[in-house]
Amino acid sequence: MSTPDDDWHAQETYRSMIEFGRGMLRFTFLVNGAAIISILTFLGDLYAKGGEVPSMKGPLVFFLIGVLLAGAATFTTYIIQFMLYNETINNVDTRGWSSHVRWLYLTLSLIILSMLTFAVGAFYAVSQLQ
Repeated sequence: MSTPDDDWHAQETYRSMIEFGRGMLRFTFLVNGAAIISILTFLGDLYAKGGEVPSMKGPLVFFLIGVLLAGAATFTTYIIQFMLYNETINNVDTRGWSSHVRWLYLTLSLIILSMLTFAVGAFYAVSQLQ
């Protein structure tokens, strides 16, 4: 039997998980998007000063993929909420791809991949400067 304290704790845990997820999505969008803007600004400045402009196509591709992965993760969060709604309201079977848990794992994978593309793009960009 659940007590009001248990319900409060479960609700607060759920809220904090949602906030943490939002933060992860914002982080992946921000770092990959800011990296694209930073590289383009840097290259524009070098070009304007007549300096040698290194090729940054590779790093830019990685950062763009990171933004796209973050966008896909945002879309899958909608699917998670839709699945949770169906599971709660319509008593839908929670096995297979109709389960929100499978979509949660996919979303987390997309976020991790987005962070990895940022790391690869950053190291790639640094290697292009040497």
